[in-house]
Formats: sequence, structure tokens, C-alpha cells
Amino acid sequence: MSKNWSEYASLPIRIALALIFVVHGSRTLFGVWGGGGLASAGEHLAAHGVIPGEFWAVIAGLLGLFGGIALFIGLLTRWVAAAMAIEMIVLLIAIDLRAGFWATQGGVEFPLIVLASLLSLVLLGAQHYAVDEHLHGWWGDLPSHQAGAHV
Repeated sequence: MSKNWSEYASLPIRIALALIFVVHGSRTLFGVWGGGGLASAGEHLAAHGVIPGEFWAVIAGLLGLFGGIALFIGLLTRWVAAAMAIEMIVLLIAIDLRAGFWATQGGVEFPLIVLASLLSLVLLGAQHYAVDEHLHGWWGDLPSHQAGAHV
């Protein structure tokens, strides 16, 4: 009996994005792992025209931290990924696009792949090994023909 491994495609994307967003959210909110904290993030956003900077730094930090956790456990995956994709689009336009393409120069290279991954999760949903599998209705769980496909 063969399994359709494509049904697990979102799992590595969820795990990688969860790690990236939890780390970035923690750096923004708490200044850990070399981050400057809310004041620094707020100044950076305000310098690029995203004002009030500290308010949006709080929003971005909370979305990163709790959104990352939600992606990891597969909770409301499509909705969380959509919210994070909107954030990435704003940051790409407001900050990264001005620096060009290369990530080493603060450009769009890295944020673009993060955005593509988030949009993939919007399309795929959490798939398997996720809380969403057990939610029914508009939450973004698997279509009924896929539900219970793995054992």
C-alpha cells in the first residue's frame, strides 16, 4: 500500500517557518538572540515610514511569536499564514524592496521565499499532524476526501 506523500508537503514548511517566526518574534518582543527589542524594532520601522513604529513592532512581534507557535502545531494554519503573508508584503514594500534583491544587503531575497512559503500554506493548509485536522468547518481543515487518509 503506497501513501501519497504530497499530503505531508506542508509539514516541513510549517516547521521551518515556525522556527523563523518564533525567533524573530522573540527578538522583537524581548530582545533575545541578539535582537534589539521593541524600542529598536520600533525605531527601525519608523525610519522606514511604518508609523507608529513601536506599535507595529508589538504587532509584528506578537504575530511572529504566536503565529509561529500556531504554525508549528498546525492551528488555524491558513488564517495565520494569510495574516503573516500580509505582514511580509508590507515589510517587503516598505523596507526590503528599497535595498534591492540580495539578502546580504537587506533586500527581498529572504523575505520573498518566506512570503512564497506562507502563500503555500494558505493554499495547502496544515495537512497532517496538525490541530486543524481535528477542527471542522471554516477553520481550514483537510477536505473530507483527505481526512483520515493517514493512519
